[in-house]
Amino acid sequence: MTYHIFIGYDEREHTPFQVAKHTLESHATVPIKVHKLHHRDLRKSGLFTRPWKIKSDGTYECLVDSRPFSTQFSHSRFLVPELWRNLNDPEKNPLTIFVDCDVLFKADIGLLFKQLESGRKTNPVYCVQHNYKPENTLKMDGCQQFDYNMKLWSSFVVFDMSNEENAKLTPEEVNTWTGRQLHSFNWISNANLIGVVPESWNFIPNHSEKNSNTINMIHYTEGGPWFKDYRNCRYGDLWYEAFSDYLTNNLVKASFNTEKILEG
Repeated sequence: MTYHIFIGYDEREHTPFQVAKHTLESHATVPIKVHKLHHRDLRKSGLFTRPWKIKSDGTYECLVDSRPFSTQFSHSRFLVPELWRNLNDPEKNPLTIFVDCDVLFKADIGLLFKQLESGRKTNPVYCVQHNYKPENTLKMDGCQQFDYNMKLWSSFVVFDMSNEENAKLTPEEVNTWTGRQLHSFNWISNANLIGVVPESWNFIPNHSEKNSNTINMIHYTEGGPWFKDYRNCRYGDLWYEAFSDYLTNNLVKASFNTEKILEG
């Protein structure tokens, strides 16, 4: 069975998306299919109709709840259950993942799937349940940093689509609920049903070190080295290594394809 994984796509972070996808695929030892969660594609399909505006300072504001948000997939991530339901794959695994694009995988995602499948009970979703309170008012490329309940929980979510609770999360809710309702998992009848993922799978630099010595996925939530002001951020060297490997890998593919074209 194939595990389907959806990575949020923001047009301002094309390269981080490519590196996240590359590192996810490079480490995986189980069948996976990676999907780009791009709001433009979702709007064309009619699944995502949530209106927003870009203000004069470059920040985003949702016109449903008049609240600011920081990435183009802040709300569309919650369409993953509907996208999974619409997949033309009779062998799709009921466990499916959403993950932000500003991440770097350091381990085989199959390890997490194996762990969750061995202990599955009644949890509709699983995530790292951070107790994260940002110290800075800005993150990434000058974006405002917002504090809210369950902050960062929805940045890496495993949905168990065999659980009936997730049937309640439809495009109507995604397009009409407030951002706070969505990020607080309000479609789940009891917050105690939210399962726990080890913090190593959503490791936040300068925060997670106090809880975990293992890093399976780094989440550069306050800003990654692709931003000018974060060139020397913590664990930035690991991202540069992965970026170099991504470039090398794609140069090899391009060279191979060129040879095939010339031969043909």
